[in-house]
Amino acid sequence: LGNELLRLREEAGLTQAEVGKILWSSGTTVHRMEQGRSQIKGPQIESLLRALRIDDQKLLEHLVRLAAISQDGEQPYDRYRESLSTEALQFFGYEEVATAIRDLQLVLVPGLLQTDDYAREVIRSVQGITGDIEGFLSSRKDRQQKVIYRADPPTMSFMLDEAVLYRPFGSAAIMAEQLR
Repeated sequence: LGNELLRLREEAGLTQAEVGKILWSSGTTVHRMEQGRSQIKGPQIESLLRALRIDDQKLLEHLVRLAAISQDGEQPYDRYRESLSTEALQFFGYEEVATAIRDLQLVLVPGLLQTDDYAREVIRSVQGITGDIEGFLSSRKDRQQKVIYRADPPTMSFMLDEAVLYRPFGSAAIMAEQLR
């Protein structure tokens, strides 16, 4: 949401202080909104789009949906907070609302495309996790559900180094299933 607000403001050639006046706020508050450290509500988004003379209902609905997600006290991956880094949780949150995902992988099949068995082998051998592998696997499956299988999935493009296809993780059967 912050990135979208920043993009719209810059496209309109406005300063944070000017947008602050539109929103009956301050430039500092707009800065915090753009950084994701301060919430913006649906009515403020509507006011901003009107002031910028943007009449795009789909954009409005998208921004209001992002605002609703940001105001929900519970973050999408809170239940994994004990086992995943803050950076990973933040990245997964970005992924969940992304409209396009592009990924270049030189070593592994991207996490969003990994089968359970392949992911289990990667978690065990690459990440060196021997404890709660199923917990990590659960977060990966949850991520796939929230990104790939959501009602309005993002456009996705993945580029793999050919070596990824030949680098075995687990048995031949695991690799064959992953490649399928």
